[in-house]
Amino acid sequence: MEKVDSLGVLQGDLYIRGEGDITLGSKYFNEEGSEYEFMNDWLSALKAQGINAINGSIIADGSQFGYAGVPDGWDWSDMGNYYGSGACGINFYDNTVKYYFDTYNYGEAAKFLKTFPTDDSLIFRHSITAANIRNDQSYLYGAPYSRDRFGVGFLPLNRKSFTVKGSMHDPEYMLSLEFTRFLKNDSLFSFVSGKPKGVRLMPSDVLNYKELKMIHSHKGEKIIDIVRLTNLNSVNLFAEGLLNLVGFNNNGKGSTSSGIEAVYKNLEGKVNLSGMKLKDGSGLSRKNAISAENFCSLLKHIHRSKLSELFRSTLAVAGNSGTLKNICKGQSASGRMQAKSGTLSNVKAYAGYVNSKSGSNLAFAIIVNNFEGSRYKLVKKMEEIFNQMANY
Repeated sequence: MEKVDSLGVLQGDLYIRGEGDITLGSKYFNEEGSEYEFMNDWLSALKAQGINAINGSIIADGSQFGYAGVPDGWDWSDMGNYYGSGACGINFYDNTVKYYFDTYNYGEAAKFLKTFPTDDSLIFRHSITAANIRNDQSYLYGAPYSRDRFGVGFLPLNRKSFTVKGSMHDPEYMLSLEFTRFLKNDSLFSFVSGKPKGVRLMPSDVLNYKELKMIHSHKGEKIIDIVRLTNLNSVNLFAEGLLNLVGFNNNGKGSTSSGIEAVYKNLEGKVNLSGMKLKDGSGLSRKNAISAENFCSLLKHIHRSKLSELFRSTLAVAGNSGTLKNICKGQSASGRMQAKSGTLSNVKAYAGYVNSKSGSNLAFAIIVNNFEGSRYKLVKKMEEIFNQMANY
């Protein structure tokens, strides 16, 4: 923040400095429709400083975590969809854009209505059509920071304002854009004269924040709550953001590579890392190489640590919660297996613990790559193994 004149006008730019929080405006921590509630807090902070107008721009700065976009090895067919949203220095609204469509009769083109949030410079084309299906079978494509997006596939026929979720192309810029809009829509806030900006596209001069006045600090959610939601619901964005944070806290750099370096350093000599190659935090990269032995070694190490009980509390429970809610439901492993699932096209995996009926604590990992046939039938075969472990 710079100088505020006698009329309450900030003569200069207002900066939003991000330090990797992945929970700002997240649907996992806010009721639907209240994701932007944090902006009311920001507005209150401005008014508390006597600011009712800005003769300058709102500039979002996520530079501390770099601008890699997404980790190495993410597939083109993933990164345009909501689950392919990369984590960066500034994240909000789960780095998601909602695309709204009306659909009509079988085979007819869906009508694209709008997006939220909206970037007027976004270019969106699609060949999505209506089909006799019940769920979303469309895919969105687009690279990080690219405003050129397109969609293919199918949506259920005869639906009004059907929502398809895609990744946000530039969360840094979009937060600046959305907060600028928010202030302009407030009846008591006079104006914001400048255009919204993100530091990524600005000159590379280093800004000295010590020379500016901080008027508000937003605190993110607790790490344990983020970990719990990550493991229960397989939230890729949270996994990537946590890895970035590990790198930032350990090496002073909030990036995927920095986080991976810190993970290896922490586990070296404690866990069998032979053959293990990490490329991201969520497992979405096709360049990851992790064996069942790597997983079991890690799980055994955690079991023997002081974090064992806390870690296990974050895992989904078979037949009860998260991505395991319908696994072994009403069967022997129900309530006895705590695990994390992993899913890619032609890949299905589970790793975790089973408390057997004999009182044994079993660590396990099952990974199936390039399988043929339906995923449903594969999981049914896996359930037989889970139940056998539970009955051990």
